[in-house]
Amino acid sequence: FARYGDDWSEKIPFVARLTDDGWGVERIPGVGPVYNLAVSPDGERVVYAVGSNGPLLQVRYEEGTWSEPESLTAQYGVSGSYPALTDAGDLLVYKSDGSAGNGIYVARRRGEGLGTNAPLYVPDEGTTFDGVVSSVDEALLVTRCLDDVCDPGDLNGVWAVELGVPEGPTARKIAAPPYVWGVQPVEALRLLVFTDGEDILAVPLEAAGLSGRANEQQSVSR
Repeated sequence: FARYGDDWSEKIPFVARLTDDGWGVERIPGVGPVYNLAVSPDGERVVYAVGSNGPLLQVRYEEGTWSEPESLTAQYGVSGSYPALTDAGDLLVYKSDGSAGNGIYVARRRGEGLGTNAPLYVPDEGTTFDGVVSSVDEALLVTRCLDDVCDPGDLNGVWAVELGVPEGPTARKIAAPPYVWGVQPVEALRLLVFTDGEDILAVPLEAAGLSGRANEQQSVSR
């Protein structure tokens, strides 16, 4: 996660680790300020964006030591913000200036490296960002804003997108939480973790409608 004071653009990255003694918080040395960041599923890498469209860099955590930052943009030509890493090693990002428009793009894992950005989910309207793959429902979770205000409401909020459907991607607004950022399903704890811009919060996966049951969710097609 990242913390900031009076200047939103000056965010500093931290990692919190849960042990038998509680949460231990550590600043990631040599990194920052960042725009936003993501931890890999195995906990061994942190990928972060420096600006709203990149560049993207990463650091590795090996034997209790953080590596020097390396540029994924320089090595593989990938760029964007709101990064997320999948179990397979693919990198999801938000691009406002992508080849297919404003939306979620993916750089597939290629051996130890990455391919180039390709469109994954680019809806026809609104702003869709903060994409992360949920292993709970095998869906892409995104934050969507479909007006100029972006207040919580019937449309603005967190959506689950089903990909690989013959007729094209379909999206449904999940039951909770409202319009937030950084949604991350944690199946081991049965929680959906997110931030409202001030605190790190969570709701049960079942309350978010991510237990495999669609509950009072509004569906729209692409």
